[in-house]
Amino acid sequence: DTMCFIRPDSIPFYSLFLAPIILVILINLVFFVLVAKVIKDSKSSANVSDQEQIKRQLKAAVGVMTLLGTGWFFGIFMSIPAPDFQVGMQYLFILLNSTQGTFVFLFYIALNDQVKSYWLIKLGLREEQNSTTTSSAVTE
Repeated sequence: DTMCFIRPDSIPFYSLFLAPIILVILINLVFFVLVAKVIKDSKSSANVSDQEQIKRQLKAAVGVMTLLGTGWFFGIFMSIPAPDFQVGMQYLFILLNSTQGTFVFLFYIALNDQVKSYWLIKLGLREEQNSTTTSSAVTE
């Protein structure tokens, strides 16, 4: 009881802990909606199927959600006084926030086709595909 002045059901708790979290989550939600709209409206190349396009859009949306700190959404529910629920939310909060860097690596590095191609070529597991352009030489 003497460790922290921010206790649930107190003014410092609501003003210094809960209000900033809710404000950041609302701002992140606005950014997510704006980014999701851009992702939805973006057109891929014509040779990509609708299913592949949806898969790419979903991957981009989950990547953005990770960057915006989705784990903090569960931080709000840690203040609910039900002990079993609170402990579950704490574990979920810690798990999501501590693996945020791993998710960023997976979505933006490991699952990126250009990065995968580069490393497969670099490790000798795939042949480099030279983009050959046909050029016509003018002969006299």
